[in-house]
Amino acid sequence: MRMKRLLAMLLTLLFALSAAGVAGAAAKTVEVSAAAYPVTASGAYDTLQEVAVYLTLYGRLPGNYITKAQAQALGWNSRAGNLNLVAPGKSIGGDRFGNYEGRVPDAKGRVWTECDIGSDGGYRNGKRIVFSNDGLIYYTDDHYETFRRVVVQADNTAAPADKGDIREHGAYLTRDDVAAYLHAYGHLPANYLTRDEAKALGWTNKKDNLGAVAPGCAIGGDNFGNREGLLPDAKGRTWKECDVNTENGRRSAERLVYSNDGLIYYTPDNHQSFERLF
Repeated sequence: MRMKRLLAMLLTLLFALSAAGVAGAAAKTVEVSAAAYPVTASGAYDTLQEVAVYLTLYGRLPGNYITKAQAQALGWNSRAGNLNLVAPGKSIGGDRFGNYEGRVPDAKGRVWTECDIGSDGGYRNGKRIVFSNDGLIYYTDDHYETFRRVVVQADNTAAPADKGDIREHGAYLTRDDVAAYLHAYGHLPANYLTRDEAKALGWTNKKDNLGAVAPGCAIGGDNFGNREGLLPDAKGRTWKECDVNTENGRRSAERLVYSNDGLIYYTPDNHQSFERLF
């Protein structure tokens, strides 16, 4: 009888510990319904739910976020808490998160970016979203001490904007237009030429004379090797790149890098860093 009683107590204890473990795991996840927090591509957002939905749908931060360097160029000083004075309506976000303590999961090619949440434009608080280049989103409300994964339940009604004014036979050069074109049609606009195609017309990289030999065109469609592993690898995945935001065909450090399975990234600094767009 005593043995049965001890066994029953042990089973009860094990069940309680198991339930506590499940509850603890659930507490580490934040679930957000995209339908409950509708966002638009041009909207400004800084709540946990809205920013998480925006990241999930558009693969980038809302336009009201600026990096620390961009804010400092406007006169921001974190010790002064003066962001709203120098950049009204803006929040800090878009800088690299190092994950030095390993509190969010590492993987080959994965990089993390962070942004403030719930900013009032004054002194920064301890709330951040940390998001990866392969779609993971985590939230911390205690300045990186603990993290909860954010899972956005998206549905068809919350999908990114459609083709809009992007026409298949149109010519586009800006970052957002070319990204939208790639997302909609799966190939570059016809005004893009590979380097070999441009050379056949008389272009040389040294002269940077594309505007003279092929007016209205830009360089794009060549393979991108991803040798530094800054973009996520996958079996069968290949990458191509194209210039964006060009003026008179002149190349800059701005590129889109896009995969054969639909990923689209933007780099403003000649492949040193990447921001996912789709």
